Parts: sequence; C-alpha cells; structure tokens
Amino acid sequence: MNRPEQIDSALLCPGHLNQLIYIPLPDELLCVSILKSALNKSPVAPEVNLEFIAKNTHGYSGADLTEICRRVAKLAIHESIDSDIWRQQEKQAKEEAAGDNTKMEDIGIKPPCGNQILAEMDGMNSEKNVFIIRATNRPDQINLALLYPGHLDQLICTPFPDKVLRLLIFKTALNKSAVAPKVNLAFLAKSTHGYLGADLTEGSEVGDP
Repeated sequence: MNRPEQIDSALLCPGHLNQLIYIPLPDELLCVSILKSALNKSPVAPEVNLEFIAKNTHGYSGADLTEICRRVAKLAIHESIDSDIWRQQEKQAKEEAAGDNTKMEDIGIKPPCGNQILAEMDGMNSEKNVFIIRATNRPDQINLALLYPGHLDQLICTPFPDKVLRLLIFKTALNKSAVAPKVNLAFLAKSTHGYLGADLTEGSEVGDP
C-alpha cells in the first residue's frame, strides 16, 4: 500500500494485523536506481537524464516510477513502429508516383493511426473487466503495434472458406430465396476461390431480386 493515509482504521485495530511495516518513499538516489532497473532492458537515448527525472519525481513510489517507465517504453515502441510503417508507405507511394506529377496527398497516404486505442489498451489492467474484440478481413493492414505482446491475449485467424464451405454458405444465404433451377451453386462455389464468407453472403443478397 503506497497510500497509508487511506488505510481503513478498522484494519489497525489490535488482533487484525500481526505486524505493520512502514517503508518510506524512495529518496533521489533510490529513484535513480529504480529507474535504471526498470529500463535496464530498454534502449535509452543518451540525452535522457535519469538523475533529473529522479529529482523531479519526489513523492513517487517505486511502483509509480516503474509504471511510468513501462508506459514510456510502450509508447516509444508504438511511435517507432508507426514511423517505420509511414516511411514504408511513403517510399511505396513515391515509387508508384514516379514518372508523373502525382502528389502524396492525391494517393491518399497518411501516417498510420491507432495510437489512441493503443494508449487506452495500455491503461487497462487485470482489475478492469473490459474485453476488446476486433475483426478484420485485411490482416495485412493491421497496425503491427497491436500485435505486440501484452496487447492481445488471443489472435484467432479464420481461413478463407474452401469449396465445400463456400457451397454451404451459398445455400445458407439463399435458403429463403427463390433460386432458378439453372443456377449452379457448385459452379459458383468453385469459381469464387479466395472469397470470404461475407463476400459470398453479400453477393447472394445483391443478386436476390
């Protein structure tokens, strides 16, 4: 407990606690040591002055300092990944636009977003009963920062339906529709390799008079 003034006085009554040990807040030297330990596996820029940070975090507990380092490290990873993605998109756009006067804005390339949801996810812990479910049919466009360990507990990949499953999807999507005898669903299933179930269902709905 780093807020002893908030302890319920009933807990301090005789017979409840065998021993009460008070650990004071870390001084400046100990803050530096905590910061170094929390960042010992993270690359720290030379201009980062841990002594200055320790001097300006008087009253912070060791848990507070560790949490700050954890959040800063994750934020740095997110920014680095987003920057790499942006540079790759910019390079690709320049290559595609080579030879004409197309501008970056005309192509529609923008810096990747997603830091907001990442920041919200980083602020969650096991005490919060929150579930985040995301679905996409373009896994190649997922922000790589979302796949960083600690963000998603489980990643479920649903493969494209095979021919048998595509036929079943067609039959299910059209089970309440009048289908002409000449419509060969088996042929359609064979000819729609690489289509998602959502694509097939939408196609069936569009084709339904």
